[in-house]
Amino acid sequence: MRRFPSLAAGLIAFASLVPVSALAGPLTEAPSAYVRAHDTSPVKFLPWGEAAWARAKAEQKPLYVVVGSFTQELARAMREQSFAREENAALLNEGFIPVVVDRDEHPDLAAFLQAYVNTVKQMQGWPLNVWLTPELKPFEGASYLPPSDEWGKEGFPNALKRVLNAWQTDPEAQRAKADEAIAALTAAVPTEPPAPVDAVAVNSLLDDATAAWLAAYDATNGGFGEPPRRLEPELLRFLLRREDKASRDAALATIRAVLASPVRDPLDGGFFRSAGDTAWRQPTLQKVLSDQARAALACFAADLPAVADGALGFGESLRPPMQGCMASLDGTAESCVPAFLWTVAEVREVVGADAADRVAALLGLADAGNLPPDSYLGIDTTGKNLPRWTQEAADESIRDAVLKLRVAREQRTRPARDSEATSGAHGLMVAALAKSAHKPLQVAAAQIVAEIEASFIRRDGTLRAARIYATEAAPRDYALLADGLLAYASVSGDADARRLALALVARCNAVFWNAAAGRYMAAPVTLPAGIGARVVAPAPDAGDLPSAESAMLLLLSTHRVGEPAHRAALAAAIAAEVREAGTPARGDQLLALQAWVTTLK
Repeated sequence: MRRFPSLAAGLIAFASLVPVSALAGPLTEAPSAYVRAHDTSPVKFLPWGEAAWARAKAEQKPLYVVVGSFTQELARAMREQSFAREENAALLNEGFIPVVVDRDEHPDLAAFLQAYVNTVKQMQGWPLNVWLTPELKPFEGASYLPPSDEWGKEGFPNALKRVLNAWQTDPEAQRAKADEAIAALTAAVPTEPPAPVDAVAVNSLLDDATAAWLAAYDATNGGFGEPPRRLEPELLRFLLRREDKASRDAALATIRAVLASPVRDPLDGGFFRSAGDTAWRQPTLQKVLSDQARAALACFAADLPAVADGALGFGESLRPPMQGCMASLDGTAESCVPAFLWTVAEVREVVGADAADRVAALLGLADAGNLPPDSYLGIDTTGKNLPRWTQEAADESIRDAVLKLRVAREQRTRPARDSEATSGAHGLMVAALAKSAHKPLQVAAAQIVAEIEASFIRRDGTLRAARIYATEAAPRDYALLADGLLAYASVSGDADARRLALALVARCNAVFWNAAAGRYMAAPVTLPAGIGARVVAPAPDAGDLPSAESAMLLLLSTHRVGEPAHRAALAAAIAAEVREAGTPARGDQLLALQAWVTTLK
């Protein structure tokens, strides 16, 4: 009987003859981890660029563009739920040109589409779902779309069908809607700068904002407002610098509450991103580089240098040699959560019977578990614990046991990793490292500065969004990186770092500052000529990184650089935004205005 090779052997032989690039999907080698995560989706996603635009034009189909980021829970939910459904994938593949965008890789496009969803569609939040004409103009969009119609909100399948039907029925009407949207975005850009402010007006605004935040202070648990709760580092720094005791006490009590909770990971010194409850017992199992730096800056302001060094030490662990820093670790996937949870028996097995009781006491572990029921969806937390420090400086007495637990945890399921931190996150890290008296961290600051000079600055002097991204950074990233370089130069005497910082400030102000609007604009979006819609740099969500205006004003005021007139214009813009918001001012706004008033004394 004639023998045929097995199918597997045949496929292996075929694969050995085909270049890897020929077998790879269009997203396999994408620089963004968020984009790469969609490579195995049944939706045939393309990256943003010429290939997608050409297909849309040739096939006269709209582009469907989803914009998100690696740590956004709802962005992952759409990938795992909506995009994974065959019927949705079929509609997307047949009726549209699907495109996936990392908002950090394309900050200009993300700002443009965010402005469209916020201004034209009157929606907030991430991820963004936007449909563009083949001419790349938005005609329909939304923020997060659930997998089905829920609580009065349109679901993703119905949105797909509605948009596809509208396009196929009357594409010219959709093009007209897109033209109207572009006009609305252009009209939304301010044409006159805000009225000037003086120290008296700003101090009054700061007093009112302080009172609003103290009214939202949780004296029982620390923190402000309703959950989910984040550390709010810039707000804490602002309150710590206030002259009244109530502000400083609230900030210190909040920091100490977080330090005694599992939000501060005792095994590696890092801070988790947020907590889902008022008592800080249910941390979101993500650690972000920029959060470590910001938490460290708050701890330095609170005179807690050892805690700050611990957060920076964890942040430093995210930096492969000469490769820039990783952006984040995400352990929120259901398969990964158990890696962070411990029973007392598991701890005893790792550290030994002799140390187990003391370790359990100092890390707040209990046989019954220390987590509220249903802390993590789909995970049975009965008898499970998240470690936390029950005493300050307890880590010294059980250092070896903590190291054993950390090693054991790293051998469990590892969190997903986003390999590319933005240039702004690197700037925050350098600014925090510059405040440390710990020699290894000072060395790390010098190494990161060298990496920035080698890998983040393009030949034309512009700044990359991240180390291997081809796109230009957002104005916020320019300001944050320049601030870090100036902080480093002030303690190291590095004249080259200072010159680079000032060059970045000059570039940011020359390209992004709109004096007529009194705001920083997002970068020119990479769209065909004729659209020309530039939008103001988007305001951050509460607890997120500072806005471009706040970051730049804090930099200019702290380091006393730049023209006083520009600082005054930034102060006026921030003050106007605070007055118009109708909600308590963000911490970054208050910290920047506080620094500016100090320059007037």
